[in-house]
Amino acid sequence: MKFNDRIDIVVTVIRRGYNDNLITEVLPMEWWQIALIVLAVVAVVLAVLYFVGRKLQTKADGQQEMINQQKMTVSILVIDKKKMRIKDSNLPKMVQDQVPAYLKWRKMPLVKAKIGPKISTLMCDEKVFKELPIKRNVKVDLAGMYIIGMKGFKKIIKFVKVVPKNGTTFFYIKGHIANT
Repeated sequence: MKFNDRIDIVVTVIRRGYNDNLITEVLPMEWWQIALIVLAVVAVVLAVLYFVGRKLQTKADGQQEMINQQKMTVSILVIDKKKMRIKDSNLPKMVQDQVPAYLKWRKMPLVKAKIGPKISTLMCDEKVFKELPIKRNVKVDLAGMYIIGMKGFKKIIKFVKVVPKNGTTFFYIKGHIANT
């Protein structure tokens, strides 16, 4: 069957509607051929994801190494902490311009803190943001305007008294001690 004959069959299918005999003449493929094509496409997608992931991992490792080189321990007084968009915060314009576009619309953890005599707005790591106490002095690891970690602070332990219906009284700890 020549190429022109296949085009004529396809045109006939379009004009007259669906017909099993015409379709099988145009695409005579077995099930294993279709499975082989699908398997090849999946293999190509996985290979692309592997190489892109490896490239992104090396980039992230380089950034983490740079953060670790520049970090220093500073004592700060946390005034307030909020999750808000970068464009709505009072970060310097230069910092707002350097933030990637996909992060400009996302709510970021921001901390308003007093470092020495100056009050500043700092970006914060998500894990540190949850543990950071408000209106207390805390020693933090700071890399530029980014809070990486918290040091020398113990989380307050809350004991809760529970009295079930059987009358026995016991206490359990809500939260845990985190020495960081």
